[in-house]
Amino acid sequence: MQERFSTMRRLFPDQGTLVRVLSAFGAATREDLRLLGQARERLDLRGIAEVAHKLKSACAQVDDMATSDLLDTLEDAASIGSSPALVASLVDDATVRVADLVEAVEAFVATHGSRAR
Repeated sequence: MQERFSTMRRLFPDQGTLVRVLSAFGAATREDLRLLGQARERLDLRGIAEVAHKLKSACAQVDDMATSDLLDTLEDAASIGSSPALVASLVDDATVRVADLVEAVEAFVATHGSRAR
């Protein structure tokens, strides 16, 4: 079984730096989720595609390829103007997956942050 956030651990072997980077990831990703929700409410396909693209890259950086792939599908669907129902469903699925990832990152930060000082 692969260790959680293994790519980030290799990039940032210092625990304090890793915790700071993951903490920033969590905050930025929560903001991106807020923006994705706003774009969904307006059915702003361009906005959805842009945020999905950004989140796709972020999720890949923390080794969550399944969520990254889902966001790639969302980005494509929004970019080509797929049905509003399909795009909304993909946004809902992606939102749940990304929120779960953010919670895992925040739990890691909470657990390891005190040891990094």
